[in-house]
Amino acid sequence: MGRIICSLLLLGTLVCFCITGTLYTQKATSQMKAALEDTVGAVENDDWEAAVGHSEKAEELWEECYKKLSLYTPHSKLDSISQNLATLRSLASCHVKEQLYTEAARCKSQIIGLEKTEYPTVDNIL
Repeated sequence: MGRIICSLLLLGTLVCFCITGTLYTQKATSQMKAALEDTVGAVENDDWEAAVGHSEKAEELWEECYKKLSLYTPHSKLDSISQNLATLRSLASCHVKEQLYTEAARCKSQIIGLEKTEYPTVDNIL
């Protein structure tokens, strides 16, 4: 009887961790998408100083998210997003519009992919 109770407690703990991880991933990815959209919006308005500021904010936000996401997400995915985010500030500083759009779209698609792969669906579990 003690083994069954212990097993149920472990199962409950794992389910709680999974739910918490899923909710945090959704929150982090929505914040990152908003930060990237702010950067692109500033570029569209030709406000390059704001674009640099938004890209710095996006990097800072990502550093905070990275610490928690790295607990349960493969580091290769996170490192790829980090590298692409690092280029946004320099592109905004140099006023390279088209390449900034491309890098921002790449970051956004990677973040959306991260959200989709971490969401508990039958396809992701199997």
